Amino acid sequence: ASTASESEIGTMGHSRDGASVRKPKALHAGSRLAVIAPASPGHAEPEERGVAELQRLGFAVERGDSRTSQGYFAAGTAERRAELLQALRDPKVDALISLRGGYGSNYLLNESLAGEIGGVAPKCLIGFSDITSLQIFLWQKLGWTSIYGPMVAAGLDAGSGADKGYDEASFRSAISKTDGSWSMS
Repeated sequence: ASTASESEIGTMGHSRDGASVRKPKALHAGSRLAVIAPASPGHAEPEERGVAELQRLGFAVERGDSRTSQGYFAAGTAERRAELLQALRDPKVDALISLRGGYGSNYLLNESLAGEIGGVAPKCLIGFSDITSLQIFLWQKLGWTSIYGPMVAAGLDAGSGADKGYDEASFRSAISKTDGSWSMS
């Protein structure tokens, strides 16, 4: 597992308890994104379209082993947790993007998870819905920021600007800008 220096992650300020906020590095064309499924399972066609969209945006996409869904879950709790930890610890992975939300991320969280993540450099976790519980955990326990944004089979699969899709300019800005400023029309 790699660790990050202040210059690699940038300290952006302090949380309410005075701990440092740790921001992941900005993403760019060629960045490696690991697709994780910490919640509900996806379907092959939307997943393929979402991966193709990430590749169109210039990202290298890493997909885990095939999963055997268990009811509402993409896989068993131990398998989903192992996938999360592997992606967080892999120094070749720059960010994690969720396959989809749904239900089940909360079962991955317990007091030992922060310790299992260890001192790895912060990585961007992109997602929404059920993924929010993971994002809040990373914020509360490790001070990591994350992106509430489109997922592989929930937004990216429909495409940029499409109904049930995502806004490409906003997404690119959220994951790649480093100056902290933005504007809205």
